[in-house]
Amino acid sequence: MRVGILGGTFDPPHLGHLNMALSALESGRVERVIMIPTRIPPHKERPGISPANDRLEMARLLVEEHANISVSDMEIKREGRSYSIDTVSQLKRENPTDEFYLIIGGDMAREFPTWKDAEKLSELAEPLIIDRPGSRVGLIDAEFEGSGSFMQKFIPRNLVPSAMLDISSTEIRDRAKSGCDITAMVGKRISDYIKQHRLYN
Repeated sequence: MRVGILGGTFDPPHLGHLNMALSALESGRVERVIMIPTRIPPHKERPGISPANDRLEMARLLVEEHANISVSDMEIKREGRSYSIDTVSQLKRENPTDEFYLIIGGDMAREFPTWKDAEKLSELAEPLIIDRPGSRVGLIDAEFEGSGSFMQKFIPRNLVPSAMLDISSTEIRDRAKSGCDITAMVGKRISDYIKQHRLYN
């Protein structure tokens, strides 16, 4: 099985995240996608991150109509910061015959080499790069060309073009805090969940 891993804080998960998963599936590079909400994000120090169980439940609501996309709580159960190398290593131990890919946005491709044990991580799960609006992947390609970076192996080979929705969780939180309707960005189920649990008031 070729499996895509889509990790993130997901505070909240939104239709842009869903579009990334669907784009990876439609590319044919992966047959299944696992969304994995982080417990403690390694690269984000933003205070007041929503409770892990709320982010987990919203992720489940986001993908509940898609049989080939599932949600895992493995990072939420793990103590400490959520590093992709630990998650992928665990998945490889539990599923030794599966082939894994890390689904990341084009804007994250430049940052990927700074991730913990990034080169080893890329050997366990190749980065599958979703070309989001404004990601400027072409410039990233030129940046890595001839640099000797291990990322040269994956750009543009693992680049997945996508009519990606330009949505950010930050914008959603701000709109929700202001009382604006966010249904078009997250879907009705998540919008109702956020209102019911007063997550961003």
